[in-house]
Order: sequence, then structure tokens, then C-alpha cells
Amino acid sequence: MVWADGTPEPGASVCVSYDKTDDCEALAGGHCTRDTDQHGYVVIRTYGESQVRIFARRFVVGGDEARERGRYRSQPIQYAADQIPSAASFVLNSANRQ
Repeated sequence: MVWADGTPEPGASVCVSYDKTDDCEALAGGHCTRDTDQHGYVVIRTYGESQVRIFARRFVVGGDEARERGRYRSQPIQYAADQIPSAASFVLNSANRQ
């Protein structure tokens, strides 16, 4: 998990939304991991063979020079749950700020 400038983001969450659920289209993130580690890494597990959308999200509470306060989200990726690659990169940026 990194910001657009390449800075790792500890504290971001990775969310998995399963196909044919309310969370999937809205990217609400009903199944989210704990926070990423200090390097921006996290391990996720999925089950079944349905399609899943995976994305990262981060709530910036205080804001600073680099990032405004608000909710940030990465672009989602979509795979069959049993065919997710062993590694994926997610970039949080202001274009996806909610």
C-alpha cells in the first residue's frame, strides 16, 4: 500500500468485496483486513471461486501538508477468488478521495 508519491502507508486497510453482494458494486468493503504494517504490506485470504474486487482504503483524520483530511481509496482489482496473484500493489491517491 503506497501513496501516489511512493510513500508506504501503514494503517491502510485492504478490503474484499464478493460478487453478487451489496458491497461489491458500492465498494463498501464489508470484509476488510486489519491495518497494513509499517511497510504498507498486508496478507489477505479469500474463499470459494466467485469473483472478488479488492481495494485499499485509508481514512486521514488530521491531514497534513501532503494529504488532506478525508477518505482515500485505490482503484479496485477483480479476480476469481481462487486466482488472485500472490502480490498486488494498491496506490492511494486524491483522485479516489471520497
